[in-house]
Amino acid sequence: MLTRRRFLRGLAGVAVLGAVGGGYSHFVEAEWLDITRRTVPAPQGWSGGALRVAHVSDLHRSRTVSLPYLARVVGDVAALQPDLICLTGDYITICDRTSWDGYQEVLGGFAATAPTYAVLGNHDGGYWAGAYGGLSSTGTVAGLLDGAGIEVLENRSVVINHRGRRIRLTGVGDWMNGACRPCEAFAGVAPGPGELGLALSHNPDSKDALLPHPFHLLLCGHTHGGQIGFVPLARLFVHLEDKRYIAGLYRYQGRWLHISRGVGNLHGLRIGCRPEVTLLEIG
Repeated sequence: MLTRRRFLRGLAGVAVLGAVGGGYSHFVEAEWLDITRRTVPAPQGWSGGALRVAHVSDLHRSRTVSLPYLARVVGDVAALQPDLICLTGDYITICDRTSWDGYQEVLGGFAATAPTYAVLGNHDGGYWAGAYGGLSSTGTVAGLLDGAGIEVLENRSVVINHRGRRIRLTGVGDWMNGACRPCEAFAGVAPGPGELGLALSHNPDSKDALLPHPFHLLLCGHTHGGQIGFVPLARLFVHLEDKRYIAGLYRYQGRWLHISRGVGNLHGLRIGCRPEVTLLEIG
């Protein structure tokens, strides 16, 4: 028989479990960084050893993502000794007025480690961000990155050389902000033999729009892995049209797709879904 006392004890137990779980997800797992390593087969003609690319996404500097934590992340990336660092958006959180004091200096640690290239995310300014109380322009966040020595690829491509090998990086604007323009980004691109093409886009829903254009590996973020490790439940919280691809490395339409679980979070929650930095070895 369910007495009043047993009922109150049950409620108390649920409250305690909720408090413990909430404390764990915020104070433990939210800053328990996972360094993942994945190998991506190189395109035909690529030689001379593996290229080490650090993929970092969704830093989300905010009340729930501290500057000391982000500084530790930058240090962990430096310890990986990457050849190249790629950042795939959401450096801030809309409607969060947390101070940016010191943030540019922390971000500068990426560029001090290796050549660093970035694209912007839906929280970083634009149509969608402005509609939800964020920045209506991407200029502020782009300026923050530029001041940190990070090159922003907003619908454009660059070619760099690494040990005599050509690497083409192409970045597109954010999908949700209506700024993703792959035809503009890939304009004039004619891949040479042995060239490695890397594409950067915050939102993986952009993948089909990029498919008509030449690239070997597409790097994305945005999903946070759902912030919950139970995939069927995580899919309920992921703001995607195509919920088949939430986090990890996938073969997609003859290309490679990597989606990062991201470094930061929204609302301070991560349960069974640790934040991550990924070292991709292409070769």
